[in-house]
Amino acid sequence: MPSLANIAKVRVCSICTKKIEGDATECEDGHPAGRPSKEDSYFIELPLEPQLKMIIEENLSEIFGGCRKQVLECTEEASSYKDITDGTLYKNFYKEVHSESGDRTCCHLSLMISTDGAPVFKSIHCSIWPLYLCILELPSQKRYSVKNVLLIGLWYGVKKPKINSFLEGFLCKIGMLETEGLLVYNKWEDEFVTFKVHLHCCICDLPGKALLFLHKLYNGLFGCMVCFHPGVRLAIRGNVRVYPYAGDQYEMRTSEATRQHALLAQLSGTDVFGVKEFSVLHNYMSVPDGCPVDYMHCILQGTGKWILSAIVDSKNKDLAFFIDADTQRTINAKLQAIAVPHDMERKPRSLEYIKRWKATEMQHFLLYFGLPLLKGILDDDHFHHLAFLTTGLWIFLKNEISKEELALAGEIMRSFCRLMEPLYGERSETINVHSITHLEEQVKCLGPLWTHSAFAFEAMIAHTLTGFKGTR
Repeated sequence: MPSLANIAKVRVCSICTKKIEGDATECEDGHPAGRPSKEDSYFIELPLEPQLKMIIEENLSEIFGGCRKQVLECTEEASSYKDITDGTLYKNFYKEVHSESGDRTCCHLSLMISTDGAPVFKSIHCSIWPLYLCILELPSQKRYSVKNVLLIGLWYGVKKPKINSFLEGFLCKIGMLETEGLLVYNKWEDEFVTFKVHLHCCICDLPGKALLFLHKLYNGLFGCMVCFHPGVRLAIRGNVRVYPYAGDQYEMRTSEATRQHALLAQLSGTDVFGVKEFSVLHNYMSVPDGCPVDYMHCILQGTGKWILSAIVDSKNKDLAFFIDADTQRTINAKLQAIAVPHDMERKPRSLEYIKRWKATEMQHFLLYFGLPLLKGILDDDHFHHLAFLTTGLWIFLKNEISKEELALAGEIMRSFCRLMEPLYGERSETINVHSITHLEEQVKCLGPLWTHSAFAFEAMIAHTLTGFKGTR
């Protein structure tokens, strides 16, 4: 744990959320600072180098193994996808790094970061936005453990963070470590080794990605960060935008184009294809390749929960997919009678609590319980449609995915998305359903979906919240 003496606390303006330096009487934009109060927003910056050094020293042999694999395999195309290091984003970056440097004794580390908002107290509307980091060269079994996921920053306040202010200090350190490196003593060889670091990817839900990369939300024009699908606004109450299935009609965004759009938006003061401003992260990461769709939010808490909620909702009692109350009670009895294996931490809950189901409960239902329970209850069209989602997800989550399996899963998922509107209506074509069409390319880029999900970071947020004991 970092020493308190090395933790920097930065107060931010209550009007524009920009930094107030030290004892300054006004913020960077000239707003008066006022006296400190409980309602103030602020963020803390934790030291990066000591925490990184500690993780490297504790896992030196495994990290060296990951670095050796990086050097040996970066020029080889993956025959299958087993980890995030098999993805094209990782291989292409290190192919360039090692060919340019020519120094195969220098070790390089790739970092994954994540942030998300979470309410702290019920009595006041304040939230925290912790910033986490993990090292991808660690074995996957150890990479996402609590002790190897580092807390390197934390925003607290009523308003959402001003990302360029919040990340400025952290990214300056990343820039220094990317060029100069971190010196670590190798006790096995009795020598010092330099580790250079690189930001590989960022894991967030959709609102978090829009905040970090200064992009429009999914209910705005060009709300998809992966392609140029503009979406269609429905003529109903509220701002509802859907993304009708369009196959390969719309071009994919590239890192170069996204950066140009961000710079143009910054200069013009108006959004360009959904990009509102230039985010400091554009200088350190490949966007959109490095900000993938998180399957936990997209499928488990998104599309999967939407479908199950729809088929048990009495508002849909006149529709073909609706399951009546008596049948629901039968399903609930079977669900709660299931004796789950010891490694499933949550027992199945009844469908009446569907909106409160955690992501792990939804994953277990989709992958294990759902199809056997709903066979013969859902009509054939809706049952086979749900089977598409289950089968595609199961392939995307395998420990090893062959290229043939990946192509099959991509075709299955595209069929699922194409049939969404005919089976559930145009309102069902949400950004989450649209995002599923991008998962095949995402696996090619970053490996199986479990290697870059928000599960570990959501657990870390819950762990961090246990440290809050009061409002002071």
